[in-house]
Amino acid sequence: MDNPYWSSENRAHHVNRDAIRAICFDLLNVFGGSKTLADEMMALEAEAIELGEAIDLAASRLWALQTEFAERAISERLLQLALLTRTYDDILRNSSSAQAYGAHANATRGLDEIGHLEGRDFDLREACNKIVHALIIRPLYEDVDPYVVEGQGEVQRFWYLTGEIELSGRWRNADWEAVLHVQPFVETVLDRIEFGDPPAPGDQVE
Repeated sequence: MDNPYWSSENRAHHVNRDAIRAICFDLLNVFGGSKTLADEMMALEAEAIELGEAIDLAASRLWALQTEFAERAISERLLQLALLTRTYDDILRNSSSAQAYGAHANATRGLDEIGHLEGRDFDLREACNKIVHALIIRPLYEDVDPYVVEGQGEVQRFWYLTGEIELSGRWRNADWEAVLHVQPFVETVLDRIEFGDPPAPGDQVE
């Protein structure tokens, strides 16, 4: 039996487009579920108040689950997505399909859609870089329109993820800050990988 090492020449990372799409799906669900759950919590609390019932929705198991895992899931999925997308991009830019892929990549940069860095727009590749190198990642929140009780003011407020994320880090002794719009970012990733699977081992340009 021959040494398997010799059959791995020119073999790149294995990048599964379905795995990328699954991560995109997870991210959309985290953000979409956040707004849906916050709306439901506010509606339930408003109904309880109208009925004169006491209820502590902050103790809801669903709400506690969302609060505990949402930001962790965002961080993990974003990092996975950025790494896989950058790797996909690198492989195809150096493959036998480089010319065709370059034209496709130029048309799917998401330059004026996915966010901005220090006051200027950035594209998909740079967004992936910033996600990977960010030292701080902070999702932004908004609160559901509060239910107001006459004579009591607002009831407790419920916050949901807006789909924007602040990223910050440091490069060559200089601080940087960026804002990422998650849904356009995910959509741009999906557009990018529509080019097709990376070439088979041995088809990379040497």
